[in-house]
Amino acid sequence: MPADTDPVRPLPAIVGESLHSSVEWLRLDPRVADLIRRLGSLTDAPLAGVREGDPEVTPELWLEALARLGARQVAERRLAAKVAVHLGLPRGAKDRILLYLQANLGVVVGKDELSGVSGIYEWARRVRELRVEDGWSISSATNRDDLRPGQYVLEAPRPDSGLKERWRTANRIRRSPGSARDRILEYLRENVGRPVAKDELQYVARIQEHPRRVRELVEAGWQIESNLDRPSLRSGEYLLVTEEMLPAKVRGYIKLRYQVMERDHWRCRMCSERGGRAARLQVHHVVTVAAGGDNDFGNLLTLCDACHGGVHSVAAGQAVDELLHPDAEPGA
Repeated sequence: MPADTDPVRPLPAIVGESLHSSVEWLRLDPRVADLIRRLGSLTDAPLAGVREGDPEVTPELWLEALARLGARQVAERRLAAKVAVHLGLPRGAKDRILLYLQANLGVVVGKDELSGVSGIYEWARRVRELRVEDGWSISSATNRDDLRPGQYVLEAPRPDSGLKERWRTANRIRRSPGSARDRILEYLRENVGRPVAKDELQYVARIQEHPRRVRELVEAGWQIESNLDRPSLRSGEYLLVTEEMLPAKVRGYIKLRYQVMERDHWRCRMCSERGGRAARLQVHHVVTVAAGGDNDFGNLLTLCDACHGGVHSVAAGQAVDELLHPDAEPGA
């Protein structure tokens, strides 16, 4: 490349300008220059005869313009893909997506960028293949609350063999017979003691309403925690603490526990802290069982573990949910 040519000018800057004038400094192979000129002619062409200053644009004319725009976008994608190959970029859409994510490691990348880089409409499927089949740690709104739908972040420079194996397990369970609840439980048991993200459970369950199935498992006695029970978990994550189920006498109170927390809007009744941010929510007896209290709805309150510990004059970590662990209630 000649010395007077900018060696670090990124390709996206080319596309943002008039492509006709950009060809000179590129000094590319004539075939590549011709492709870029053809792409530029498409970009600069008027839509269905609609030009600036036209006195009238009818609905019929604009409908035709939209149709031509769709055809033009397909042609632009095809030409841009040919330019990419001539410049030494990967031929496959998935490989180009990965290359772009690697160039923006740890940076939020939008869906429009990935759509453009891939040159295909099914780019989202290629992102999923990178995660599920190849083990790349790519975050999205399904597992990071700070991301919006259509935003992605490559978290690590190399694929994770453990993550790849985990998705293989998820794929195996997804294909197995049985109900969505059965598949969710099997996957949680495969990952006992480890957080499981909501996109994993949704994938395994093959339904959108996986949180309801998780709640059914909790009500059946499986010790599954969410960020409401364990603040270190992200929203939508679940953790099977142990494969040991809660005692039968406790299982009947689990639904009541949900009802109390729903009544209290998933907030501590003393400090108003919402569960899942920095607070572990627990149910407290206003009048302790030892003092003659019972599990009547009016005798139960939602408290965070800090306030609950203060009520019983114990450390926050020593306070327990009194419906789930009745034998550990202070004074019991």
